[in-house]
Amino acid sequence: MKKWQKTAATLTLATTLLVPSFATAATTADTQMQYGKRSYDLLERLNMTPQQQSKLKYEQKSEKESVFSEDTIIVKYSSNKLSFTDHKRLGGYVIKSIPKLGYDVVKIQRGQKIDDVIKRYYSTGDVVYAAPSQKPQLYTTEFNDPKVSEQYFVDLLNIAEAQKLAGNNEVIVGVLDTPMDVNHPELKGKVLPPYNPYNPADPGDLYHFHATHVAGLVAAEANNNQGGIGVAPNVKIMPVAALDAYGGGSEYGVADAILYAVENGVDVINMSLGFPWYTPLIEEAVKVAVDAGVVVVASAGNSYDTHYNYPAALPGVITVGATNDQNKKAEFSTYGPQIDVVAPGEEVYSSVYAPGVGQSYADASGTSMSGPIVAGVAALIKSNYPDLNTYQIEQILEETATDLGDEGFDQEFGYGLVNPVAALNYDMSKLTEKPEMVASVDTAFAIQEREPGVYTRKGFIQTRFEEDWVKLPVVAGEQVQAILQSSENYDHMMELRFYPEGATESQEPIVVSKQREGEAESTLFTAEENGTLLVGVKDRNENFAPGAASMYELALIKSTEIPADESTKEAPLPLGALPVDSDDFYLALSEEQIEAQKEEMKQLQEQLKEEDMYYYDPMSNVIADKDYFTFSVDVPTKMKLNVSGVPGINITLKLYDEMMFNQPMPEGMPAWEKRYWPWAMQETNMNGDGEGETLAFEAYPGMTYVLEVAGNGFSYDDFWYYRPLPVSSGDDEFEVKSSFIPYNVTAEAVEMPADEDNYPMMDYPMYDEEMVKEIEAKEVGAAKATDDVIIIGESRSYWSSIGSEQVDQITQSALDFPLSTVQSGYFQTQWDEDWYNVSVEDTAIYEFSAPMTESLRPAIFLYEYDAEKNEMYMVGDPWMSYYYYPMEQTDVTIRTILEKDKQYFLQVRNDYYWSFDEYSVSFKKILDAPVDKNENNNEFIRATIMEPGKTLRGNFAQNNDLDIYYYKHTDPKAALGFLAETVELTDAQKDEIPEELRQPLDFIVSIVEDTDGNLQLSEDEILKSMQYYSRNWGQDAKFSGAFNAKKDVGYFFIVESWSWGSINVKEYEMSLFNYEGSDEDKDGRALALTADGAGKWKATGKLNGFVDFGDRDTYELNVAEKGLVTMELELPSGLDGVITVYDSAKNVIATFNTYLQDDNEYASLELEKGKYFVEVSDAMKRSHTDNYTLHVEWKK
Repeated sequence: MKKWQKTAATLTLATTLLVPSFATAATTADTQMQYGKRSYDLLERLNMTPQQQSKLKYEQKSEKESVFSEDTIIVKYSSNKLSFTDHKRLGGYVIKSIPKLGYDVVKIQRGQKIDDVIKRYYSTGDVVYAAPSQKPQLYTTEFNDPKVSEQYFVDLLNIAEAQKLAGNNEVIVGVLDTPMDVNHPELKGKVLPPYNPYNPADPGDLYHFHATHVAGLVAAEANNNQGGIGVAPNVKIMPVAALDAYGGGSEYGVADAILYAVENGVDVINMSLGFPWYTPLIEEAVKVAVDAGVVVVASAGNSYDTHYNYPAALPGVITVGATNDQNKKAEFSTYGPQIDVVAPGEEVYSSVYAPGVGQSYADASGTSMSGPIVAGVAALIKSNYPDLNTYQIEQILEETATDLGDEGFDQEFGYGLVNPVAALNYDMSKLTEKPEMVASVDTAFAIQEREPGVYTRKGFIQTRFEEDWVKLPVVAGEQVQAILQSSENYDHMMELRFYPEGATESQEPIVVSKQREGEAESTLFTAEENGTLLVGVKDRNENFAPGAASMYELALIKSTEIPADESTKEAPLPLGALPVDSDDFYLALSEEQIEAQKEEMKQLQEQLKEEDMYYYDPMSNVIADKDYFTFSVDVPTKMKLNVSGVPGINITLKLYDEMMFNQPMPEGMPAWEKRYWPWAMQETNMNGDGEGETLAFEAYPGMTYVLEVAGNGFSYDDFWYYRPLPVSSGDDEFEVKSSFIPYNVTAEAVEMPADEDNYPMMDYPMYDEEMVKEIEAKEVGAAKATDDVIIIGESRSYWSSIGSEQVDQITQSALDFPLSTVQSGYFQTQWDEDWYNVSVEDTAIYEFSAPMTESLRPAIFLYEYDAEKNEMYMVGDPWMSYYYYPMEQTDVTIRTILEKDKQYFLQVRNDYYWSFDEYSVSFKKILDAPVDKNENNNEFIRATIMEPGKTLRGNFAQNNDLDIYYYKHTDPKAALGFLAETVELTDAQKDEIPEELRQPLDFIVSIVEDTDGNLQLSEDEILKSMQYYSRNWGQDAKFSGAFNAKKDVGYFFIVESWSWGSINVKEYEMSLFNYEGSDEDKDGRALALTADGAGKWKATGKLNGFVDFGDRDTYELNVAEKGLVTMELELPSGLDGVITVYDSAKNVIATFNTYLQDDNEYASLELEKGKYFVEVSDAMKRSHTDNYTLHVEWKK
C-alpha cells in the first residue's frame, strides 16, 4: 500500500556569499522568505520553548501538503453556460474559459467559502462538475553538484548509436513545464516561440531550473564542446509554460498548454508533472492530443508507491518510471500497473538556468528526468516514421525494452528499461493497429450458462489491445449483475454495450473502472427493451501477458425477479437474539423504487431552490437500497455488528434509537436537513466499494435499536477525485447502486477485558452523532483559541500539549512499554485511550507501529514529559512519517529519536470509529543515533570550542536540535573563514537508513559576536547576527562564509536545520580557518604555468580571502602555433570557477562561467600564435584556503 509521497522539491542555485568583512555579510538576522525557503528569525528561534519548537514542525509540514486551491474551482456545464450575473450570485467570477472542452475556471469572491460556492454551482442544475482546482507537482527530487562524466544514461542507453539511426523528418517536442531558458547554448536555435497560458503576453520568469533541464535531456546540442547531450539533438522544442516560474500552476493551465501544443503542430508532448488525483479536465485535454496522433509521455511521479498520478495514468499516455545507474528502481519512483517503461531518473545531468548565475548544467533526480529521455527516444522514432501515433510508439518502446525485475511485465519496471537502439531497429511490420471498436454482436462470445441464470467466463489478456467480449441475450425488464475479478498485478475494467433488438449500433457504453489491481468490479444493468448485452473486459493500463498472468473471471447473473425487499423502513426486520448470523439480504431496487427515489430527490432539490438554499449533497444523485433491522438487549452489552461486502456497492451503516427513528419529520424542516432525517446515533463508512463495514457500540436495556444498511456510502476522496463527473440532479444523471449479490449481517456480544490502564477514569455518556460533533467542535474551537492545537487537513492529525491535571492521571496510570516488545489491548469505550510509559537506555531512532484491521484504525501519538512543568507535548505523530496518501496505509507508524535521559508517553486510541478488535503496538530500535561528540551543546554555556584548522562534525538527529560553537579570537585582527557542508552517506548507510530519516540536510549558520564576552547573548547582540546558508531548497547544504575577527572578542556559531523539528541522521562538517599568506600576483605580474607534458601545462594556487573585489590569479600562456586550447579549472569545494582569457593587450577574448559550484569549469577556444593571459576566479568573489588546479592543453 501507499506511503505519503515526498513533495517535489523546488530547487535553485547553490551559492552563498563569502564576504570580506563581518559588517557586510550576506543577510541580516531576519532572513525573509526567499529562494523557496521559510523565513528565519534567530531571536525568535532562540527564545522558543521545546513545546513551541515541537509545534512548529507540524506547521511546517502542513504548509507543504496543500494540493488544492482555496479560491479557484473548475466548472463544467451540462449544456447552457451561466451568465455573468449567475456567477456573481453564486459567489464566483470567471477568470478563464476553455470552450473546446466546455469548462470555465472560476475564482471565488472574497469572503466566500469554497465548499459553499461549489454547492451553489451544483444546485443550479446546469453544472455537471465543480471541484477545487488542483495544483500540479513537478516530479523532481534532488539537485546535486554535477560532473559531466556522470551523464551515465548516454552510455547506459547507447544514445550515440541510436542517434545514428535517426531519420530526417522534423519532429517538434512540446515541453509542458515551467518557463524555459530558450537562449541556453544547448537549446538556442532549436526552440520555437514560447507560450504562457497564464499570461500569453509574458513568457514567464526564469526562476526554476526544471523546464531547461527537461528540454536539455530531450534535445541538448551534441558536439558543441559544452555540457552534455540530449537524446534527440535535431528536434525542435516547443516550450509551453504549463507551470509558473516557481513550479506552481493549475489543472486548467496544464489543459490549456496541451491544447495549445496540439493546435500548433506538436508531434510529441512531454509532461514531467502531474496531479495526485484524477481530473476530468486533464483527461479530456489529453484525449484531444491522442486523437490528433500526438505521442504523449508523462512522468509516473515520485510518490514512492503505486498511487495513480495524472496524466500518467490516463489512456494513451506513455507512463515512465525512474531507475538509477545500476538499473534498479529509483527509490522515489512511483510504480504499479500503470508503468509502461522506465528510464534513468536518478542524478541525471542536463542544462539548467540558475538564478544568480544564469545558464549552466546540473544533476537532478526524479521521474521528471526519466520522462524526457523516453520522449527523446519517441522523437527519434518519429524522425523516421512521422505518422506513428502514441499507441504505436508505446508498443515499440515496450516490445524493445530491456527486461528488468520479474520476467515480462512487472509493477516496478513495467516492460523494462527503454532501449533506444532496439526501438529504432524495430520491425514496423509487427505493429498492431489499435482498433476503434472491437465489440460486435456477431464476433462476441456467447457466454456459457454454468447454472440457471449464472453465466461465467475465465479469460486472459494475452495480447496488445486485447478486449474479450461476451454477449448475453436479454428481454425487457431483465437485470444482469456483472462481476469482474482481476488477477493480482493487473487492473482490468469492464465496458457494457447494449444493442436493442435489430439495432446495429449500441446505446451509450457503460464503463466500470473504480477498483485497483486484484479487486472486483461490479455493476447492475437493467434492460429496458429486448436486445443483446455485450460485456467487454480489457486492461485499464493496456497491459497484457502471455500465459495466465493476466487472468480475469467474469460472472453475469441474470434475473427477471428483483430479490424481495424484506426489511424496509416501514417494516424493519428483527435480527433476533445474539449471536446473529443472518440469511442473505440484497441491496437491490425495483424500477418502482428507483423512480420513487428519483422523484423524491427532485422534489428536495426544488425545495432547496425555493428556499434559496444552495446546498449539494455529494450522494444526492445516488439511488440505492436501504435495509432496516431492529434488535434490543436485556443487559448492557457491547455489540459488534458486521455487514459483509458487496462488489460495486459502498455500504454505510447507521444506528438509530427506535423512538427517534419513528418520530415524524417536523413540519417546516429545511430541505437540507431532510436528507439526514432521522438523525443517527452512530454511523460508519470506513471502507470502500465491495468491502464490508463493522459497527461497534454499547447497547442498553430498555431501548430498541434500528440498524440501517445503505448502499449509497462514499468517501470524500472518492467523490472529489475518482468519480469522472460528479453529477447534478438532471433525470439522466442519477447513478443507481443496486446488486443481486447478497450480503449478510452478523451480530455478537463482545466480552471486553478490564481497561488496561484505567484511564480515562470515567465512562463517557452515549451521545448521538450530532452531539459528538458539537462537542468536538467546541473542543477544537477552545484549543484553537488557546493556540494549543493545529488541525492537519482531513487526516484527523493535530499537534497538542497536555496540562498538569491530565498529566497527573496519565503518569499514575500509564503502563510500562519495554523495548522490543509488543503491547496489545482493547478500547473499552469509544473514548478510551491507553497510555504507555516509554524510556530508553540508548539515544537512538526507534519505531512504534500499530497494524490496522478491517474495522480498527488505531491512532498513536508520542509525548515528551517535562517533569519540571509537569506537562506533556507532542513529539511524534504518524502523519509526520507519511508522504501523500495516509488513507492507504496498512500500519500506523512513528519513527523518531528517543533520548536516554528523557521520559516519554505513548498514547493509543481510536481514530474516530470504535472497534472491538485487539490493537497491538510494536516498539523496536531501528537505528543507532549518529554520535554527536559535541552534544549537549544546545546552550551558550555549553558551546563547543572551535579552533582554526580543526574540523567539527555534528548532526540534528535529536528533536529540535541546534548546535552552538564558540571561538575566542586572541590574535590581532585577522580574516577568518568557515566551510560548512553535509557529509555524504555511503551506499551501505542509504540501504540501512529509512528514507524519511535521510532527507536532504539543509541548514543555516548564524555568527553572533559576543561583544561583552559573557558567554551569553543579549537581544542587541542577536540582532547584529549574520546568517549564512545554501540557496538550495531540497538538497544537501554546502556553503562558506568569512568575517574580520577582532582581538580578544568571542564569536558564537549557531547551526541548525531549516526544517527544525524534523529528524535527520545525516551529519555536517564545520571548519574554521585563517586566511594566511599573500596574494601570489598582488604585484600585478602574471604567474607562470608549469609544463605538464607535450602541449600541456598546469598551475596550482589559492583564491585568497579579503582581496578587494575578490582574488583573481592571472597566468601567462604562450601559444607557439595556432591550435585548439582547452582548459579545466578544479576548485575546492564550495567555489564556482570562472576562466577568462585575455589577449596580450589585456583585452577579454572569452569568459567561461558555464558550470555550477563544485563542478569543474571548462574552456575551449581556438587561439592564434601569440601571448595570452588566463585568469581564474570565483563567480561570487569567494576565497578558500585549499588549492585550485588549472590544466591547459594545446592541440593542433
